[in-house]
Formats: sequence, C-alpha cells, structure tokens
Amino acid sequence: MKLSVALCTYNGEKYLAEQLESIARQTLTVDEILVCDDQSTDHTLSIAQQFLHQGLPLKIYQNPQRLGFSRNFAQAIQRCQGDIIFLCDQDDRWHPDKVAVMLSYFSQHPETLLLFSNGELVNAEAQPLNCQLWQALPSQPSVNPSFLDLLNHDWITGAACAFRRELIDYALPIPPYWIHDAWLGLIASAVGEVKAIPDLLIQYRQHDNNQIGLKPPTLKQKIAKLHQLVTTQPITTPEKYAPLLERLPASHPQHPYLAGKIRHLANRQHSHRLTGIFKEILNNGYTQYAHGWKSVVRDLLLLSYQTRLGIQPPSEIK
Repeated sequence: MKLSVALCTYNGEKYLAEQLESIARQTLTVDEILVCDDQSTDHTLSIAQQFLHQGLPLKIYQNPQRLGFSRNFAQAIQRCQGDIIFLCDQDDRWHPDKVAVMLSYFSQHPETLLLFSNGELVNAEAQPLNCQLWQALPSQPSVNPSFLDLLNHDWITGAACAFRRELIDYALPIPPYWIHDAWLGLIASAVGEVKAIPDLLIQYRQHDNNQIGLKPPTLKQKIAKLHQLVTTQPITTPEKYAPLLERLPASHPQHPYLAGKIRHLANRQHSHRLTGIFKEILNNGYTQYAHGWKSVVRDLLLLSYQTRLGIQPPSEIK
C-alpha cells in the first residue's frame, strides 16, 4: 500500500525542518511527500531542497500564483499517488508512530474512508501546553461521527487526518466557503465512514502566525469579527451549503435535513429579513437548524443594529 503526504507550505522556514524531520523519523516510512508551496518569499523551498538531497522522498512544486491554504491543499491532494493520503501542516510535528498507528487502523477497518486523531497542543517552542487538541475544541468528538455531527461541529483538524484515495473522486473540487478538512470529512461521512481515534499522534503548534489555530481571540479580533458580521456576506449561507447538497446522494438520510437547513438560511438572509425571521420562528426552523432562541435574538439584534446605522444587510450587498 503506497503512502502519500500532502504538505502545504507558505513562508514556513521557522518550523518546516522540524516537521520534515518528524516525518523522516516515522517507524513506518511514507512513499512520497508532496510539498506544494504557495509562493513563499523566505527560505522554505531551500529547506525542502536540503531534505530532498538527504534522501527524503519529496516532490516539490511551487504555485505560479497564490492559491490560499484550502485551494493549495486541494491541488496537493490531486498530485498524490498514494492509496492513503496524510494531510500535513508545515509547523507541526508528528509522533514517530503516527503513520503506523493510522495505517494499522485503516487495515483493520476497511469501511473507514477518513480517519482523524487527537493530538497535544504545544507552544511556538514545541513546549507542551498541558492540553490535548480535543480538549481545546468546543465539544468532544464522537468516535463514530455522523454526517450530521460533522455538519454541526468542527471536529476534524486536517493536520491530524488521513483518508483513502477513493475520497478524491467524491470530494474534489472543494467549493468556495469551505475549509478543506471540514469538506473532506463531510463528504467522507456521506459516502462512507469517518472514525476518530484518541491517540495523541501530532504536536499541534500554536503560534502567532497560525493560519488556523485554537488561540482565544483578542479584543481587536472580536471587534473585527463583529464588523465583518454586520457588513459582509456571512459564511453560513445557502450558497455555501448548496454544493454540499449536490454532492450528497439523494438517498442519504440527511438529504431532507440539509435541504431544510438551506431553506432556513435563505429565509434568515432574505432581503425582507424581519419577515423571514418570523417565518422561521413559526415553522420551528431556528430549533431544527440553528441554536433556538439564541439565534433568534442574535438575528433580531443584528437587524436592528444594521437598520439603525443604515447599513444594508449582508445578503443585499452585491
């Protein structure tokens, strides 16, 4: 069975060597490491070249233009030739038995299409933060997460997951608004099975330049998020979920639920927002597809704030 690693880089000179060393020290070696660089301006590529010359099975590509991390991962995945594909961030470190543990699980559970593990959080200097990855999430992952679980919870950390090659045919291309790991997990759960294992298989580094991390937001970030919420199209929109509904088999038990969620979001973001909000209150949409009265109050306060300041609702901004 051939094993591939999809490693995306962007200005990763500070930590990349540690990550590559951790892959080189695996008790079970991988067959190829696809390094897809997103126009780094530091020494990232030269570091990768050094490991290539030392015998690590790297294949190095540099994008002709910036893609962003999700699109970069998508094209890195497409280049992989392995039967099992491991996603890899440039700034983490793998435990020596990561590949062996995950491959053993795949071998024993042929029905599993995507697998993700727990990990330990470390700081910029790789010192333990005395916290596990799953403990830092808003809720504890289920061992056998369903499609509905993954639709409502961000449990999958791409750096801690691997999947069978056949998932590529179902999952790519990754549509707009989606992070690659969340999308891969949802599609895997729609056409196969997703499993979570509690083994601590990575050191998940937290530092100031994380593109995705688990650090609590600063006051400045909270204010920026509020401004974005008020003035820009929200990410949870019918446009986001429509591609997912198209990929979901019509026979899937959650197909009606997803269609209902899309209708619910369309009403909440309709140009006549107040009418749509009360419609969803009356038909229990907030209870079925959101957080009940908490979401109702949020929508009413947001609409009131936008109206008072003369700001167009996000759904009306072209």
